[in-house]
Amino acid sequence: REPHCAPCFPPPSPIRRADAVGEHSSRAMAVTKIYLIVLFACLGSVLFGVTVGNFGPASLKRPFEEAFAKDENENMFKFFKNCCTTFLTIGAAVASLSAAPVLAGHYGRRLTLCSGAALSIVGSLLQVLVVEQRVFVFARLISGFGGGCVMYALPMFISEIAPPAIRGACGSAVQLCFVIGMVAAAGLNVPEGFSFQWSFALPLFPACALVAGMFFVLPMSPRFVLLKRQNTDGVVKAREALMKLRANDRDAVEQELAEIQEDISSQSESLSWTEIVKDSGTRGRSIRQRLFVGCMLQVLQQLSGVNAIVTRGADIFKAAGVGNPNLCNFAVHGTNLVFTLVLLVVIDRWGRRFLLLLSGAGMLAAMSAAAFLAWKVENTEDEGMKKMWGWMLLAAVCTYMASFAVGWGGVPWLYPSEIFPMDVKEKGMSMSGGCQWIFNCLIVGALDFQIAQMGTVGTFVSYAACIAATLAFVDRCVPETKG
Repeated sequence: REPHCAPCFPPPSPIRRADAVGEHSSRAMAVTKIYLIVLFACLGSVLFGVTVGNFGPASLKRPFEEAFAKDENENMFKFFKNCCTTFLTIGAAVASLSAAPVLAGHYGRRLTLCSGAALSIVGSLLQVLVVEQRVFVFARLISGFGGGCVMYALPMFISEIAPPAIRGACGSAVQLCFVIGMVAAAGLNVPEGFSFQWSFALPLFPACALVAGMFFVLPMSPRFVLLKRQNTDGVVKAREALMKLRANDRDAVEQELAEIQEDISSQSESLSWTEIVKDSGTRGRSIRQRLFVGCMLQVLQQLSGVNAIVTRGADIFKAAGVGNPNLCNFAVHGTNLVFTLVLLVVIDRWGRRFLLLLSGAGMLAAMSAAAFLAWKVENTEDEGMKKMWGWMLLAAVCTYMASFAVGWGGVPWLYPSEIFPMDVKEKGMSMSGGCQWIFNCLIVGALDFQIAQMGTVGTFVSYAACIAATLAFVDRCVPETKG
């Protein structure tokens, strides 16, 4: 070979470099647009996060007690507060199992989001305006029903518009925005001057924004359009939706459109429950296994004890004497927010299964430590030492919440939206979401009785045992869905 011969491969021409830069810029624009659409849709998650997070700190304010306790004894007022929390989750469970699947299956994901936000507006207005206990509990039920519709449709909508490369991060935004709502509610309620009426009015802001911008900002789900209209008109509308979602990248749109059509054409119309139960073939067994895994992830998330922390955290810190209980509650929610951001960064790199195992191990260690520290708080008479143990308990609870946020907080919402084929997706999401809210309701409703019978220490120990069971379940039953 001659030492001064021309290189075998000539350098790329300026035209090729310009084309590559243009293609990269187009893809970056498409990804940015997806993130913006997802963030707007997740106003629904902020809405329900505020609704869940505002009652605990607002109910500790003296004006709230003066308005609603009246001349009742302490136990009756505790029962009223427990009903307010329980009926919110009852409303969400009923919506997930009844109205939300019908709305999402027949009229689309966007309309379901809009309907849920509108119901939340009605429920929030009633909570602001009334001081009669039964009406207030009914208002919480309406807000729960609206939130259930939103939280049913939102993961489904996001999974159908996001490309696979960023689907995990986009799906985890549901949990992130839910946490942002809870943090906002906890933080705004720290000052005593922030009235409980303003606290219950907070959900109005994201709800009104979602309703006002729903059909101007959010495109139709291309999968839903093709599923309901497998004709020329459906193809045209799905292509229009994809062009908006993929920044007018025609080649990418046509390729994705063909993949969606092929996927849908390989599936029949929506299967009935009878067909799902009676199908003895490989596909039937696979669908039933997916239903079991999706539901168990939601159930085990609730059995991990997170709602004891979210709904009773302020009461626990008040009993431990560690200062302003609402400020401590805000610290816990702030920890949740920070580590939910971590989840968004790592979920598409590390995978769902690994994060569930990592998260569960951290939760088990932190909950076990919290049980020990709660025992020390209860059995220490010296006020100085008791306060020290109380601050260590706060640190253990924050560690628990950090571990929860990086895995079990978001993955159980994302995972079901990825594992079901289109012909059972509504039913699968309905069952998994319904299990989430049913067990949420049962655990929150039984929490006062559980603490009365087992004490705070026994309650924490029972949750630690449940977390150990979740680790075994994930290890044996949960495959990876990354990519």
